[in-house]
Amino acid sequence: MKKSVLFFILFLLTACSQTDKSFENQPGGAPIQTTKQNFGKPDLQVGIDSGVTMAIIDKYCWEDENKTCNIEPDKPHDLLLGAFSLTVPAGEEIRFRINAKSFEELVLKDMDSVTMTQFFKSEESQIEVPVGEDGNRSFIAPNEKGRYFYSGLIRWDSEVKGEASFAFSIIVK
Repeated sequence: MKKSVLFFILFLLTACSQTDKSFENQPGGAPIQTTKQNFGKPDLQVGIDSGVTMAIIDKYCWEDENKTCNIEPDKPHDLLLGAFSLTVPAGEEIRFRINAKSFEELVLKDMDSVTMTQFFKSEESQIEVPVGEDGNRSFIAPNEKGRYFYSGLIRWDSEVKGEASFAFSIIVK
């Protein structure tokens, strides 16, 4: 009995230690598996030092050799009915971060462009969202108190190609 248990454990250890040949390089260095373009829905965190909220992802698209993306963001008001608004002090820096795991985070955090529209009362204006020294994107909250709605479009055009439109709101105190 002891010999059969020992043999079974040894067999399991040997079977589990085999390398998976499907991830090894082909002759010439080209990987067998290429980068997967379809990551699913990206999660975008919007936050300040004292709090974070998740933006609502409206639409998203990952390009491949058969499909290109051309997303038009929807107005944020309907998307955000009942959604949490981040409360921020006037003039506070608001940062964006892709919430993903491992490889996805490394690839998707490098947003090639972010186009954002701010809606306040009856005014609509474009907001610049530059890349900071730390590589993250941010903008400064307005000085006038009230609830602001934002609609944006993120584009990736490097290792991953795709687009995602998102919406969130803030309350400036």
